[in-house]
Amino acid sequence: MLRLLYICPLIVLFILAFCPTAFPASAIGPFELANKDSTASLQVQFAAQLRADLYTSDDAEDKLTMEARRIRLSLSGFLASPELTYKTQLSFAPNSNELLDIYVNYAYCYCMQFRFGQFKVPFTEYRLGSFQNLTLADWSIATRYFGAERQMGFAVHNGYRNVYGRGYTFGVFTGVNARASHAVGIPVIYGEKISNPSDLSEKTSKMKFHPELIGKLSYRYKPEGGKFDAGGALSAAWDIDPTDYQDFSIRLAPEILVTYNRFTVNGLGYFGFVDMHDPSITKLGVTGYLLELKGRVTDKIDLSARYTKIDIEDFLSADARTRAQDIIDRASSDYQLYPSPYTETLLAEISKQYANAGDLKNIQEFTAGVSYMLIRHHLKWQNDFVLNREENISDVSEDEIHIRSQFQLVF
Repeated sequence: MLRLLYICPLIVLFILAFCPTAFPASAIGPFELANKDSTASLQVQFAAQLRADLYTSDDAEDKLTMEARRIRLSLSGFLASPELTYKTQLSFAPNSNELLDIYVNYAYCYCMQFRFGQFKVPFTEYRLGSFQNLTLADWSIATRYFGAERQMGFAVHNGYRNVYGRGYTFGVFTGVNARASHAVGIPVIYGEKISNPSDLSEKTSKMKFHPELIGKLSYRYKPEGGKFDAGGALSAAWDIDPTDYQDFSIRLAPEILVTYNRFTVNGLGYFGFVDMHDPSITKLGVTGYLLELKGRVTDKIDLSARYTKIDIEDFLSADARTRAQDIIDRASSDYQLYPSPYTETLLAEISKQYANAGDLKNIQEFTAGVSYMLIRHHLKWQNDFVLNREENISDVSEDEIHIRSQFQLVF
């Protein structure tokens, strides 16, 4: 690991010295096709991220992995008129053959649009942004617990994201995550397996439909010709009939974004409420926040830092441990009564699945990184140092470190 710490800066200097520095400032793509009378168009965009990750922790050996983190193809455009647009996004990464987005959007007027299909639910401006424009190599751990993720649904809005002045989005969704990557805090805490309905290569079990109402109000201000840009938003999600051990009943997230000249500060708070055993009693179960700072050193180099913390309330952890132990004890009892080769294997799997359920008390993420923009976000090289510190119910902390180097190409 120490050798790699010495080598990484040398690699950075080599690329900065020998990579072409005269790339044009204009974007690469997307490539667009349109008919002669301009009644329809098709834009094709490709995105890929290649990542090397050196991982070490208190109780494991160092491990270096190389992966295609994301490989995506997007098709978008308009039909009949520019007001009726569509988008489809597919993932072709080695472990992710998924249908991500498929929706249509109709702009009735400048203050009202309608969107229908599968897309990111409107929960925080931060998460509604694209991975392509992240200042660091990946999302904060807060999004794994709180989201937002893609769902099937219908929304009314006046821009969906980054609306100057007053913005709004309200939608009705299925309550079922289309992917297993984000907004999965409750099953993570309870040790439950997470389904991935968007996966095209596997059969997924049918999920219970339970309507979820999600809304976001925002305001953004930027004086004409000024260097100051500030905005805030409040997102709320109410799952009318949450699935036990899978869903928050209510999620809230206030956020603020301030940019001045070359510096940006982004702050979010998260509040997750549960009504696990009694729908008439709703309790605050998980809280979190993140603070992210970015500074543009030159036109090509960004420096970034982020701190995130997730806290799990004691009653929720205790309930997860009690339930996990009951499941293990029941499986062990059934095995004693009805032994067979299959139940022995199943018992081992159940014991492994629920072994650490409810043990986590809080988790902190410290991240610092530098990005080298060869062609803005279209061709860039990101390097991060990430420290994740997990504290369990016994107040014992465990650290894991990731040193990530990632190349991104978008055209």
